[in-house]
Amino acid sequence: MSCSRGRGRAQSVRAAIVAAAAIWLLATMLAEPGLAQSEVPEPRAEVTVTALTRVLGPGTIPALDDPARDLSYPEDLELRVLVDNVGSAPLTGAQLVVEVHPPTLTRGLLAAALEGDLTGPALHVHTQPLSDEGPVQPGELIGLTDRFARQEVIWAGGTGGVHPVRIAVLLGTEVLDEVVTAVVWLNDVPTTPLLASLIWPIDTPPWRGPGGSYPSGVERETRPGSRLDRLVGAVERAPANVPVVLAPAAHLLEDLSDRSDGYVSQVRTEAGNLEPRRVGPSDAGAIDATALLRRIRDIAGLSPLTPISSSYADADLAALLAGDAVHGELAAIAAADGRRRLQRQLGVEVDGATHLIGAPLDSAVLDVVPGETLLLPSHVTDLPALGNDPELGPPVRPLRAPSGRMLTGLVGDPYLAAGLDQLGSGTGAIVASQRVLAETAMAYLTSPGSGPRGLVLLPEQVWDPPGAVADELLEALGGAPWLRFVSPATVTAQAQRSSSVLGLAPPASGALDAELGPELSAVWTDLHAAVDASPPETTRLEGRPIEQLRDDLLRATSAWFRGDGTAQAAALVRDVRRVVDATFGVVEVAAQPVTLTSDTGQVPVTLERTRGGPLQVVVTVESQGRLLWPEGRRSELIELSEGTAQTVSFATQAVSTGTFPVTVVVTDPAENRELARDALSVRSTAISRPALAAVGILVLVLLLVGSLRRRPERPTLEVVRDTDGAPPDRDVGGGGTR
Repeated sequence: MSCSRGRGRAQSVRAAIVAAAAIWLLATMLAEPGLAQSEVPEPRAEVTVTALTRVLGPGTIPALDDPARDLSYPEDLELRVLVDNVGSAPLTGAQLVVEVHPPTLTRGLLAAALEGDLTGPALHVHTQPLSDEGPVQPGELIGLTDRFARQEVIWAGGTGGVHPVRIAVLLGTEVLDEVVTAVVWLNDVPTTPLLASLIWPIDTPPWRGPGGSYPSGVERETRPGSRLDRLVGAVERAPANVPVVLAPAAHLLEDLSDRSDGYVSQVRTEAGNLEPRRVGPSDAGAIDATALLRRIRDIAGLSPLTPISSSYADADLAALLAGDAVHGELAAIAAADGRRRLQRQLGVEVDGATHLIGAPLDSAVLDVVPGETLLLPSHVTDLPALGNDPELGPPVRPLRAPSGRMLTGLVGDPYLAAGLDQLGSGTGAIVASQRVLAETAMAYLTSPGSGPRGLVLLPEQVWDPPGAVADELLEALGGAPWLRFVSPATVTAQAQRSSSVLGLAPPASGALDAELGPELSAVWTDLHAAVDASPPETTRLEGRPIEQLRDDLLRATSAWFRGDGTAQAAALVRDVRRVVDATFGVVEVAAQPVTLTSDTGQVPVTLERTRGGPLQVVVTVESQGRLLWPEGRRSELIELSEGTAQTVSFATQAVSTGTFPVTVVVTDPAENRELARDALSVRSTAISRPALAAVGILVLVLLLVGSLRRRPERPTLEVVRDTDGAPPDRDVGGGGTR
């Protein structure tokens, strides 16, 4: 019995082992194809254009007076590329393919082609292997050149054209990577170049935070290699024939100036708390700020074109004008202050006729902005979408404000705006800058001989082109004979203009957020009240410059702080509120009941300054009509100092006996902020002189009326007899009875 059980257990174990082995073998067989497939390396490559003949044809060199002179011009398309094997597999049999396509007919078709939407066959195609020495190994970088001779390509006729060029790396039929650019062919020398204005914004969100301190990362914004450094450096190295129109933000220059003397930075500790750290004038952060400010001032002073300004702190004027009356006041101040502040920081004249608009606006804004010309990005206007290849018309358009005021709108080109925004897209400096150049050429070639036309290149305020790309862009534009760079005022005055009034796209957001708007109005009003209540010649409140406090409230209206930035704006407002409340401090009223033993007397009010510095206040009294105030209800200015008390008296006159309540209110001189309030009672026990006079007059009137109402004596009646003896009821005249 036991032997049979042992044999049964052994057979069961062997069966389990066999089953497990079968399952493992089956799983391995099923997994091997997927495993083998996942282990196959995927071929990948990246292509970068490092050189390109941007503009070709006889129209690239102006004709000279001597017709016998041999004029040479670029007629062969040459390019150089780098191909990087960024995959993990060798590239065997991969090829570089370069296609030159026919010239595009419209700006919309060119934009689509540059996005990769190429239709129709190429004019000419070149193909070459990536390497003649075998596979390109992973991580290997291959440099290749290609050249299209003049006779190989049927270039554009007429004045010229813009030819898309496709450069791709192919492995069999698979496209590993490709870029699309475009080259310009000119047959005729441009005789009427476009009047082009290249705006160069240098802008950031306001840096200075509550308490006048700066965030810990602010040093990164000004160090060498930063975005601001690259933008300024590109202008410093720009060709002389490409003058840009500087548009630096006034608040940025103010922050750079403030930091140059040293500043306080908020540093986060290991515990996660923010602690102030003093940065001295000799520290790197202050030195970099000083150097950047000096460079901006230098290029502004050397530029042949006048800088332009925008609203201070890039205030959201549309949101402010949708708010209350205080917001409207802030909008008017911010709109007008931008130019004045920028001119003070740069030390040069700033264009007073042109105002740069960055944030969305509505028609109400047109009545508060200064100047005669508004420089507008296309997305804030009612220009049609680009997808349908619309007719854009001239960039110079009339604008009409609700009041009837007429202005001129100068609209940034939407195709160029898209190209400028993609300068940092990673396509490389040559391709990115060539797109902008090709777009300007297409704008010219759509109507090359139709008189002076304008073109505005207006990037976004936040644009961030890599340094090499910005340099390549300016270098490329310098080689465009169809462009003449001028100021916005010149474009407005000399270029063709449309007669149709330009419409505005309504802003997506309305008034300031509920958590910010009402408090901003209240703090702005209280700040002015605190300044009025301070002694004359006061320049600081609680150690903070008054101008800086005002600036912080203006900065809280910045379009940079809409949406996710509302918390930063609210922090600025709260900080000013703290300063205002500390300035007013505490004023207490000591008012005791008053008893008048005659019809006139004095009501004394004692004020005590228990906390806060010197402060000017006024006291007013409020009562019902039983008390008169012959010398007025409002006191003269009273200056209080901390720890002192002063008493002011009000002359009063009671018109009747009784006890009357009086309210005492202490305010700033403009009566905008109530500092203290108390109530007292005035008891009158004597009849006032006016009351006695009134009683006397009443008695006299009653006596007079009584005397006039006495009845006169009645006369004595006598009986008179009729001498004729006629009966009394008889009619003497005869003729019958009654």
